[in-house]
Amino acid sequence: MSNGRPGAVGNRYRSGFLKSGVWFARRDEWFTEEAARHGRVRCAITGQPGTKYTL
Repeated sequence: MSNGRPGAVGNRYRSGFLKSGVWFARRDEWFTEEAARHGRVRCAITGQPGTKYTL
């Protein structure tokens, strides 16, 4: 038995939406809003500040 994830072939969410311009625009908007709200964006695990490029 394997706990491996099935391939992305046929999975439109992983192979399409998560690589689309719409997804990156939504992600950029979230980073902008979060930075405006809290001053900086932090990693949920470590609490260290980060950017859209490092998180």
